[in-house]
Amino acid sequence: MNHMPLFSIAILASIMTTQCFADDAMSHATPNKHQQMKDCRYKHQMQDVNLSKSELDRVCKDELKAQKQSGATPPPPKDAPKEPAQ
Repeated sequence: MNHMPLFSIAILASIMTTQCFADDAMSHATPNKHQQMKDCRYKHQMQDVNLSKSELDRVCKDELKAQKQSGATPPPPKDAPKEPAQ
């Protein structure tokens, strides 16, 4: 009796399950500095389309610096799970 097809299916299923959990974990990660800058530029560009790239960079660097100094954290991603009520 050949167990190779059954073994292959088990390996494939475990790889797919691992990939699903890895994708879910990455989507809820805290954004890094680069992503925070991109989000900030996008937000400010939507508010004022006439800002140049250098102006957007300056505004966002100042904003992120102020957040870091005050200890404020950026808002969580919109697709992040909500904390359960206790």
